[in-house]
Amino acid sequence: MKILLLIKRSCLSLYVFTSLCSSVSISEAAECKYNEMSELYEMIYAPLIPFQPPVNEEGNVAGTPEEIFMKRSQHYFDQLKEMKELKIPLKTYAILTKEIPDALLDFETRLKIVLPDCQEISMYNGAPIGEIQTSFTNMLEIANIGLDSELEQIVEFASKSVSPNPMLFGQIMNMLSNDFSLNPKVIASLMPQQILERYFPGGVIPVSNLSEASLLTFTALGGIIHDDLSKADVPERIFLIVPKSYSGISENYSSIIFTSYGKMIKTAALNVDLTAQILVRLGIQVDVLTLKQVITESEGTCGIDAAGRWFQLIQGRKIRTCPFFTMTEQMFSSGSYIDTQDFVDQNTVFSAIDRILKKIEIKKESSNS
Repeated sequence: MKILLLIKRSCLSLYVFTSLCSSVSISEAAECKYNEMSELYEMIYAPLIPFQPPVNEEGNVAGTPEEIFMKRSQHYFDQLKEMKELKIPLKTYAILTKEIPDALLDFETRLKIVLPDCQEISMYNGAPIGEIQTSFTNMLEIANIGLDSELEQIVEFASKSVSPNPMLFGQIMNMLSNDFSLNPKVIASLMPQQILERYFPGGVIPVSNLSEASLLTFTALGGIIHDDLSKADVPERIFLIVPKSYSGISENYSSIIFTSYGKMIKTAALNVDLTAQILVRLGIQVDVLTLKQVITESEGTCGIDAAGRWFQLIQGRKIRTCPFFTMTEQMFSSGSYIDTQDFVDQNTVFSAIDRILKKIEIKKESSNS
């Protein structure tokens, strides 16, 4: 038993060195306080009496796994109670536990696990305990650490015991504009199962829908937009502007998000219907505006031919493609949308946009004067 314990501790010391080195950048970035590696060595190499589980007359272990764990925990607690409590990063704990599953099990009563945002939690029988609230970004990081280390208990902690902080509206827009920084496995691990099955049958989230899936997960876990309007800058209304057809469009965007503050954001591969549903859940009124014609003062016009393909007419020349999103921005900036058939066909939505733009223009003129 003592030889096995020495072998285990020798291997553990190697992983401690490796894992703590890999956590240096995280420590410096978050400015969390951890104990020195030498102090963790002292705990690992402490001269402890190995635990011997109770046996019955036949020589078999007597008691349930929970009872045995309780006795084992008490056994090491009595020996370690004079030792000071140590703090180690969650990533370090995960790396060690992945390589040697019960590496730190006997030291749980004297360990605090530090999360990416510097909050501290305790472990019980290899599982995090307690409930915390943190940013959605930190939730993703905790789940990612659990997946990388193949520790289901950490993933489950992230999905069931961690609640997201309210998110600023600007952060929501950034999320919708950035698919590449997101991991589909991490998002799927946090998303409630019933939501995952409803929106993504089979549990597979398309890469093109990662932003929407991430925001859907945030909402499903109880996330809300920051209620401090001075910080959140939440618009009362959002318009999702999309072309009737994507054939012939020369730009790699899918839609324009127009807010009641007059801000326009071009997005790529946005699932408009799903985004609208999520934003409505977050308490924002959403309208979808579908365009089949674009008129500008300097770049001519764009329309759709009988085959459903966009073309551009400029100074009498017909071009078989259309820079739809750039020209749409110009059209709303100049107000030439009032000359389109879309303005007539979708007058209610266009009138709301028109009022917003005129109000913004009045404010600009007043500010300049």
